[in-house]
Amino acid sequence: VQVNRLNQYQMIPVERVSEALEELFGHRMSTGTIIEACQEAAKKVAPVNQAIKKNLAEHEAVVHFDETGARIAGKLHWLHVACTAQLTYYAIHAKRGQTASDAIGILPVFHGVAVHDGWKSYLGYHDLQHALCNAHHLRELEFVHERYAQSWAVGFSDLLLEIKQAVDSAKERLSEQQLLDFNQR
Repeated sequence: VQVNRLNQYQMIPVERVSEALEELFGHRMSTGTIIEACQEAAKKVAPVNQAIKKNLAEHEAVVHFDETGARIAGKLHWLHVACTAQLTYYAIHAKRGQTASDAIGILPVFHGVAVHDGWKSYLGYHDLQHALCNAHHLRELEFVHERYAQSWAVGFSDLLLEIKQAVDSAKERLSEQQLLDFNQR
């Protein structure tokens, strides 16, 4: 049993991993041993994580950025993510904004298109292009429709989904006429 996978991948707290192993195998593994196994696994994947970080920062044309709150030792921290369809880099930081992004080190050297939720700190990076995330748009449009009964929000959501389908189906990019048609609608 790879105890680090139970704790890290399945997100089972260390004490519960120890309890589960005792129930399954009749032997209790100490929490210290479980933590040590996780630290050893982290050391082994560190070079891969650094290669992913470098590739995202220096070689990708479009990277998606987001962050979500996470409790660590009872305090709010932020789990930051930078990803493409093939690569994902996670980093934990005590801050959410530009201080964290600078420390993580991807955005300060990135020159492609940063797709994000429009959080103000992202806009502090000027040597790249910004694109707002449609998943966030769809969530906000759903809120507008449900909370304020605005029927136009449903039509706009449908249009965004239609555009996404057209982009996914396109061999390279949308034609100028398709762009004009979608823009008009």
